[in-house]
Amino acid sequence: MVELNNAPLYPDYNVDVAVCLDVSGSMEARMPQIKQFVCGLEEGLRTACEERAAELGAVRVRLITFRDYAFDEKPMELTPFFALPEEKQLLIDFMDGIECTGGGDEAENSLEALALAMRSPWNNSSPHSRQLICLFTDADAVPLGKRAGCKGYPEGLPADIDEFVEQWETGELGEGFTFSKRNSRLFACTPDGGAWDMFLFMDRAMCLPIDGDLGKEDLLDIMFCVISGW
Repeated sequence: MVELNNAPLYPDYNVDVAVCLDVSGSMEARMPQIKQFVCGLEEGLRTACEERAAELGAVRVRLITFRDYAFDEKPMELTPFFALPEEKQLLIDFMDGIECTGGGDEAENSLEALALAMRSPWNNSSPHSRQLICLFTDADAVPLGKRAGCKGYPEGLPADIDEFVEQWETGELGEGFTFSKRNSRLFACTPDGGAWDMFLFMDRAMCLPIDGDLGKEDLLDIMFCVISGW
């Protein structure tokens, strides 16, 4: 766990958010709140900034939805970054089209989603850019690489969780990627234990319980702290 603090935001403080979202059947009851949060993210962050006399630059949001490669016909879906507020309707349309189904056994391919999020086409046009990965899941993670033989499994991902954590800690993903150790942060809402114990030891990452009593405004306050300081 980390302590959050507020730091100044600059006019060119651009924020990219990659949301990794569990869309298996067990997430159905939680999805309306998550949809409201994601679709209102840009507006909420700007309001939070204004209330603190801070400034925010360009905001983009992308979605990476996931289930389980061993059980589902559509285990993973990735959107491009949506520039907000200009492309907000595209974001809303995608979120409205989500159906929480499938998932197979209890664990999901959430670690693959996080690894793909790290490989997003991040905006590094400013030294004040922020790369934020958000994760929402109510399940443990399938061991990274366990589904590598399944149809459609992505290439070029870490072989296991140790390699994933190493890439996060060093920022070294190889040539052609714009991931930045300095600018990246990870915020997750997950169950306790299992694979998610890794967040206890990862730099620049914080995790809250998925079943905690967090409303939209609470999440936005946390997000503001995440992008502005920490």
